[in-house]
Amino acid sequence: MKLFSYKPLFGLALIAVCATGFAGPQRFVEKRGVLEFTQQLIVRPIQIDTMMSKNYTLKQIQAVRDGSVSKIKSQIIRYVPATDEYIVRVPIGSNENTYSEQLIATGNYEYVTPNWRCYPVATPNDPRFGEQWHHQRIQSAQAWNLWTGSSTFTTAFVDSGIM
Repeated sequence: MKLFSYKPLFGLALIAVCATGFAGPQRFVEKRGVLEFTQQLIVRPIQIDTMMSKNYTLKQIQAVRDGSVSKIKSQIIRYVPATDEYIVRVPIGSNENTYSEQLIATGNYEYVTPNWRCYPVATPNDPRFGEQWHHQRIQSAQAWNLWTGSSTFTTAFVDSGIM
């Protein structure tokens, strides 16, 4: 997921592959040449419907939303309205893990994840791959290159038509 110069390069399937580890105490691990840190995070404030389901008042909802944006305001590179996500710089003296943990600890964010730079590392092994026009169109081979699945996990490609 390369949102710092964002084009859905590999389609939505790559987003699912690269957006590993959202909220929680997990540590993000960089893999040189596969998934690399960019000194940027993708941050999504807690959603209004989530707060409503927890019986927040409108005043509380506004305060949480204002506070979550205020906390990252000086680091914002870009806002993505379609997903209500902020692309933020990791502050000097911090890293992807410490800053994401700091933000998640507030309870005001749905998730915080690195804005990974992803690289293709393998090629599709489907003998009929060349007959399938849609893979070229949605650039799914690059996502397939990162992970080919297993018998216990299903991978799906979603072609939303968004480019």
